[in-house]
Amino acid sequence: MLTLGAIQYEIGGKTILNDVSLSLGGNDRLLIHGPSGCGKSTLMHIMAGLLKPTSGTVAFKGQEYGDLTGVQLDTLRGNNFGFVFQKMHLISHLTARQNIALAGSPDREIAQDLGIVNLMHQRTSSLSVGESQRVAIARAVANNPSIIFADEPTSALDAYNADKVMTMLFAQAEKHGSALVVTSHDERIQARFDNTLGLNHE
Repeated sequence: MLTLGAIQYEIGGKTILNDVSLSLGGNDRLLIHGPSGCGKSTLMHIMAGLLKPTSGTVAFKGQEYGDLTGVQLDTLRGNNFGFVFQKMHLISHLTARQNIALAGSPDREIAQDLGIVNLMHQRTSSLSVGESQRVAIARAVANNPSIIFADEPTSALDAYNADKVMTMLFAQAEKHGSALVVTSHDERIQARFDNTLGLNHE
């Protein structure tokens, strides 16, 4: 479904990614792991079309990103990908429902699954970190995505809540038939993944 060929990314004369190739299937659960600064988030952003590689190719269902206009790539991303960012990027003056609606239709069943039904009309500025994380996951799956991208989703969480968030992500990926790509330096979650890609500093 998603393929990367010989990806290289350089910035300021420094090589961040060097000759990274991978293939992601529709039911895959991929963990990209490694120390801070090794290029995990950069690689995820390239996979999602948020960042252009210095060289190499990225294709989703056979469509190469390099052949698309910016508008076409935005449309592909909006129709097919869901995102849980490390900094959750919720709009603080909007309610949970309004934040979710920016990505797709707020679904009561998803809200029930994630335990946020009672939070839907609250402004996200009033939510705890854990509550905000659940709203972010609901927003990520509101468009029924082919791929869910989650960037360091457990970095600010204790072990109990980290486990809960990962369980939610896996459950939503299963429910929507989505592939799941997670970046993390959190060793606590590695055992959940059969498919892992380790990155190191150059």
